[in-house]
Amino acid sequence: MGVNLFTASMRPFASFWVRYRAPSWRRIPQPLDSPHATAPGPDPLRVLLIGYGVAMGYGVLTHDLSLAGHIARQLSSETGRGVQIDILTDPDMTAQGALRLVERVRLSDFDALVLAIGLNEAHRLSSLRAWRKKLTALLDYVDRKKPKGFVTILISVPPMQAITAFPEVLSQLANRHALALNEASHAVAALHCGVVYAPISRTIEERSDRSTPRHRNSYWTRHTYSHWANMIVSAVHQRSVTFPSRVPRVAPGTTGSVEVDASAPASPDADVT
Repeated sequence: MGVNLFTASMRPFASFWVRYRAPSWRRIPQPLDSPHATAPGPDPLRVLLIGYGVAMGYGVLTHDLSLAGHIARQLSSETGRGVQIDILTDPDMTAQGALRLVERVRLSDFDALVLAIGLNEAHRLSSLRAWRKKLTALLDYVDRKKPKGFVTILISVPPMQAITAFPEVLSQLANRHALALNEASHAVAALHCGVVYAPISRTIEERSDRSTPRHRNSYWTRHTYSHWANMIVSAVHQRSVTFPSRVPRVAPGTTGSVEVDASAPASPDADVT
């Protein structure tokens, strides 16, 4: 309880630091091309990747080298089918924000949803009870709206050591909080049919480089994303997921890009303590 109270007492400082550092994070190299990734092949799977952090492609300049590109190629190799990934990201993304975004998307256009959320909650030391509640609401909504055979892949919060520097005390707290969020995510995912929880960890290079000063400000690389994509696709394989073959759902002459209803109302995020 003492640890929980200390974490709660540090939330204002963590939130202040996130706001203070946000401009510098947004200067980190990231993809400049359109938010899509593809792998050629027959009967392509359509995948929607939503989130922040690992979904943004920090450290590389094209989505082909980002997590989305590596997932597309490795999932194509695993299934023998083509893969088309649409990417929707937001630096302020939270579980509640992801729900608002999913509510504006036609899930029937997709075969799978990849969620890369929780990093902002870890940075801000957000309430675990709020995280469980909002993640449950998100997965419940997907359950109600998903088509037959649809798969949701929930990626764990990445290791804090792989993120732009925090003050040491906040870094340690955020890292512990990320582990607690991941435990909660695993438990919530287990209660939902068709949800695959995919834990990701540091690469060998990151583990061996922890003692160097430059590590605290190092960026993720294509090797990091390849490593994580392998863990994610392996998690799908271990669940023996079979994606059904489906007729094309995109009308001739259209781009096939994800459509978002811009008229849908938005409400501010609020933590439940």
